[in-house]
Amino acid sequence: MFGFLGACALAAVATGNETPAHSTHPGDEHKSNNYDVMAIYYGDWHSDPDMASLHGPNWTEWGLVTNARPRFEGHMQPNVPFEDLPGFGVKAREDTPEGMEAKINTALKYGVDVFLFDWYWYTEKGEGGTGGGFLNGALDNGFMPISESANKMKFALMWANQDWVDIHPAKRGWSSTGRSNESPRPVITPGEKPRGVAGAGDNNLLLQFDGFMNASVYLGAFQHVAKTYFTRSNYYRVPTTLANGTVAQCCYYAMYQMNYFVNGVGGAQQAAALVDKFREFAEAEGQCLHFVAMVAGSVESIARDDALYKQLGVASATSYCYMKILGMSSFPLENYTSLSNSAVGAWNGLSKHYETALDIAYAPVVSVGWDSSPRTLPSDPFGNWGYPWGPSFVSSPDTFTTTLLSTRAYMDELCAAREHTASGSKWCPPVVINAWNEWSESAYLEPDARYQYAKLEALDKVFGDA
Repeated sequence: MFGFLGACALAAVATGNETPAHSTHPGDEHKSNNYDVMAIYYGDWHSDPDMASLHGPNWTEWGLVTNARPRFEGHMQPNVPFEDLPGFGVKAREDTPEGMEAKINTALKYGVDVFLFDWYWYTEKGEGGTGGGFLNGALDNGFMPISESANKMKFALMWANQDWVDIHPAKRGWSSTGRSNESPRPVITPGEKPRGVAGAGDNNLLLQFDGFMNASVYLGAFQHVAKTYFTRSNYYRVPTTLANGTVAQCCYYAMYQMNYFVNGVGGAQQAAALVDKFREFAEAEGQCLHFVAMVAGSVESIARDDALYKQLGVASATSYCYMKILGMSSFPLENYTSLSNSAVGAWNGLSKHYETALDIAYAPVVSVGWDSSPRTLPSDPFGNWGYPWGPSFVSSPDTFTTTLLSTRAYMDELCAAREHTASGSKWCPPVVINAWNEWSESAYLEPDARYQYAKLEALDKVFGDA
């Protein structure tokens, strides 16, 4: 159930016709659409103390990217950054304001409106049972110190509440990154070497941080988020229909694995109570919550969660990448254009389902590419054995441009239809791009040595000037 609307949040309430459909910042005047482009930001491109304790001093995930090798005929590896650009490349520091500003300026220049940060918080990282942050240096030390007046990039968080598994790199002989069931597993204390625990099938799972967390950890995280991030003027806020039928600009916050959340705290009723507390934490800061579900599966499979999402007050949905909504049938290479065409059909089905069943919007996700082989040991065989092994797909600037044109046509039609919905909010959701910088999964917009700026130029061409 929705929490009460606090007096501070009442000041933000407006009717659906009075709320802008997309974020506003300098540069928007050239945009010819009324929705945002949101790029997922993965922040393991700096020296993190927990990763260093596991892999050695000054370790970063760039080592996996630069050491990647072709594993089959036609395999495009390694994919490395375009070094001739300030703020980019393997030596750039995303965990400094100077390094982050270079990324922000480039992203804004080419049409990215919002960074959706992969955000981590685990039981083992805090004292007193409320948990603590992990791998958030790019956000906390790079992005946040930039003054709000100078930082023109909107940002939001997606809690990647998953098991953190040592796949840096994964070695053949334990191919599992998933559990054999959803019951909690033994966890690893910070600094301790991962140990094998039961994973899917007969393989081991080298677990560093446990994705199953109790209510105290979620409460600690929700309170920290509301106080630290929701209060920023450039936090991404979107029109949200509240329990009393009014519409307010509320803070966009996504949950990656809803099943881990619900099962970890003891069920739907307990999870709903925690989300209500999250709303109260937001309201205490003069804000309100737009709670987002990251969904995976076909329309038929995701429908089973409708009652749960209604109970949690989910305000909109999206997905992380093509792999979450499309079946992969070809190994080792899938055809990118065919997948993108299939994605449009999947978006249509998901959007219509959520509009009908829950009266919420679904934000389509566009994958730039996918190849997680850099997270496997290059000297090992390569097969279709489950993540991080498995099928890959790559886009060229031309095929990416074609995909973006199809996406724009889809979004223009969706937004026009939402203008005539009976819903209190006419909000048109963002286009989600996977990703800004998931280099180890070959999903990135950042300039690379092969195509340099070409994919960013495609983004600007399609979503920038008409």
